[in-house]
Amino acid sequence: ADAAKVAGEVTAAMDTVLAAFNAHDADKAVSLDAPDYVGMSDGMPNDVGKDADLASTRKYFADPAIKLAVAGAKVTPSADGTIAVQDATFTLDYTDPQTKKVMVQTGNWQVIFRRQDDGTLKMWRSFHAATGPGKPK
Repeated sequence: ADAAKVAGEVTAAMDTVLAAFNAHDADKAVSLDAPDYVGMSDGMPNDVGKDADLASTRKYFADPAIKLAVAGAKVTPSADGTIAVQDATFTLDYTDPQTKKVMVQTGNWQVIFRRQDDGTLKMWRSFHAATGPGKPK
């Protein structure tokens, strides 16, 4: 497989997901989930399936301060192009439920894309890990 082409597919998909997330469009933000998607974040139950991810994403959007940025993204596709891994760091703005102050959480984010029967790459697994406690913005 053409590694640059696969990396471009992943980059375009992640651009779509991030734009939708920051527009608080939950349906579009999860539109690239595979049917057997699993999302894992430290301190939270796993989101198993697209519907669970949609429900979690909608909960995030109850917070008007929620905003996600990604940096340093690197895509590593498999030789045959059926799997691609994106490793990046993230910054998440959110409102602390106790203090009501806007906070910033940083961490690492790994997304694994898997080629579907229709030829598209979809988010198959997503792992978020905070690199420390949230800090006031």
